[in-house]
Amino acid sequence: MALITILALPVALLIWTAQTLAYNRDKAKATGLPYLERWISPINPFWLLYGSSFVRLCERLGIATENLSRIYSYGWEANQRAKIHEDYGDAFLVVHPGGLQLCVSNAEIIYDILRRRTDFRRNMEEMAVLNVYGKNLSTTDDQEWQQHRKMTSVTFTEKNNELVWQQSLLQAEGMLKYWTERASQPIRSTGQDTKVLTLNVLAAALFNKVYPFEGQAEEVPYGKPHDDSYEYRSSLSTILGSIIQIFIFGEQGLTAWWVPKSWQAAASAMSTFRSYIFGLMEEERRYIAEGKENNQHLVARLVNACEEDQVEGNLNNDSTEKGDLSRKMTLTREEILSNLFVYAFAGNDTTSIALTNILIHLAANPKTQDWIAEEINHYFNESDVGIWNYNTYSKLKRCSAVVVGTGTLEAESLLPDTSDNFMPFAWGQRVCPGKKFAQVELVAVLARLFGKWTVVPDPENGETLEQARNRAWKSSLIVDHQGHMLHEMVNPESVALKWVERETREKHTLDTSTS
Repeated sequence: MALITILALPVALLIWTAQTLAYNRDKAKATGLPYLERWISPINPFWLLYGSSFVRLCERLGIATENLSRIYSYGWEANQRAKIHEDYGDAFLVVHPGGLQLCVSNAEIIYDILRRRTDFRRNMEEMAVLNVYGKNLSTTDDQEWQQHRKMTSVTFTEKNNELVWQQSLLQAEGMLKYWTERASQPIRSTGQDTKVLTLNVLAAALFNKVYPFEGQAEEVPYGKPHDDSYEYRSSLSTILGSIIQIFIFGEQGLTAWWVPKSWQAAASAMSTFRSYIFGLMEEERRYIAEGKENNQHLVARLVNACEEDQVEGNLNNDSTEKGDLSRKMTLTREEILSNLFVYAFAGNDTTSIALTNILIHLAANPKTQDWIAEEINHYFNESDVGIWNYNTYSKLKRCSAVVVGTGTLEAESLLPDTSDNFMPFAWGQRVCPGKKFAQVELVAVLARLFGKWTVVPDPENGETLEQARNRAWKSSLIVDHQGHMLHEMVNPESVALKWVERETREKHTLDTSTS
């Protein structure tokens, strides 16, 4: 009987898949749009973990179909880019057992979709992966979303952005010293080191905890053995690296005896992070009750906003009906925790991945490095980043252009804020609340790194420097999602980099190209 049950399960799954795929295929045909088919839902949990490896294995064995190679890997859109639209048009559908996916490249259609929020709604099933601690700004809609948006929008202030500017400069200086003085040469840890930088900046902005930069390869222990703030940092890093496993099994499921120990660590990290944040929240509430000066980090701002709204709600309670959702705007402490986690998820890996790509793109484009260095040295002559004024951020147009145009990086074509179709932080009401946070961080890092230094790819196997630059560029455009949610470069360690003082770059280039 047990054997029959085991055999029946995959047969039943296959029948269900075929039936739902046929149903969704009929819906796709009715639209009149071109469509492609895949037999596995994009958010199938186990496909998220192992799907990309399966596709690559089939490709190595020469048995992968065109569709398997094109649309089966999670995040396939990032590797296909415009090519699939050249084959199937401005709009086409991907049909799968879970539904239909509309893929659009026409700017006018995209704007129309974004404006019609009630007709084209967010896919809450896909966003559920961010429900690590419960509902939050990213995983709610309609009135509930407005509740989260009202409370969270007040947390990102200019004072906080100024803190981000200062910490980004200091972390970039620490990273540069590590790369030029302590790290093994050439540098192959760019992808990991940028994650350390963004995590440290995030810790300062979220919780006012400042950490010195230490490269991933350094064995120096972080902080004191019993320092709770360092334990928080480690727990957040573990959670961010295990988000798919958390989505599949949940916190309790990850404690099961049969779960790999590396995954069990994620459950422990979730508990640690929760306890630490709740402690900070209670501390902030005591400050408010005692009338002490308010802090400006994100935990404090969010707690303050909720406390102020609670007072306002109590004052107006008599004029509203009991239970009226429009007046229930204050977040619970679990919702505050969940939103803070989303801040961390949205602000850490996204920024570090972007920074890694920018650095590799710049290594392939020395003219663009010279172009931004001219601007940086015009505004900052002092070597002490502690006196670099945040007000200068808005003047660094070229650095901002590199952040915006990292996909092209030709100095002549980088024109900031001229493309109405560029929406990396979403648009309208759904615009990312941390948009300026990320922009300030990236611009500050570029300003510190490229004023007096330049970066070059290290040639391999008899390459010329120009060939190394071409290889670096092409490598940075190949995206992988195996075990993670974001568009991340495949094997960034494959591109080795060298940092050279700007005064000596010309000689270094000559020596490298003639070797």
